[in-house]
Amino acid sequence: MNIFVNGFSKKNKLQKIDWIINNHFQSNKKAKKILFDYLNDDLSIQNLHDEFIENAISNFYLPFAVAPNFLINGKYYTIPMAIEESSVVAAASKAAKFWANLGGFKTKILGVVTNVTAFGAFVDIGVHQDGLVHISALSHTFVKDPREVVKAGDIVKVKVMDVDIPRKRIALTMRMDDQPGEKNEGKPMASNRSGANRKGGNRNANSGGSGQKSPQGAMAGA
Repeated sequence: MNIFVNGFSKKNKLQKIDWIINNHFQSNKKAKKILFDYLNDDLSIQNLHDEFIENAISNFYLPFAVAPNFLINGKYYTIPMAIEESSVVAAASKAAKFWANLGGFKTKILGVVTNVTAFGAFVDIGVHQDGLVHISALSHTFVKDPREVVKAGDIVKVKVMDVDIPRKRIALTMRMDDQPGEKNEGKPMASNRSGANRKGGNRNANSGGSGQKSPQGAMAGA
């Protein structure tokens, strides 16, 4: 039905469903039942879903699967996948086995230094959040001042050591023999220093006075 509606967002869920059914499904009871069938029986979970977007009327489910045997930095992972195509999961699992026999995947990345501070260097690795290379992870030798090793704009090879999603922090190292999940002498994992939880920290402060404009993005790692 070609109809304009005012105040749709102010309707409650039942009113929105009734409007949809009456105006677009010719009051089809089967269509209404399908919408209700996909609601979660646990009201607290359904309320959480409803808060994701405005005008929620039901849920759209995808099969939730896993692909095992991903060898990443010497450790096996099982990867969750939400997808409607079963062959994708099968192909991912097959690829995981293939690469595991060849040593697996390595999280070594080429990134661009965006800011240098007294406690380390922030590096753009191509995701929303810059990663931090702590001063103790810049080199195998003692580093008094990170500016002696890197400067803003440098392209460096780094390795992902830890990802703290709740605090939006990524810990990196420039010591390629460091292993994620293992204690690496003198280096904390996701640092909680100020600036580590925002993109690039303060890019104007403590930058070593190079005055260089940082290149945008980061190159994919080898």
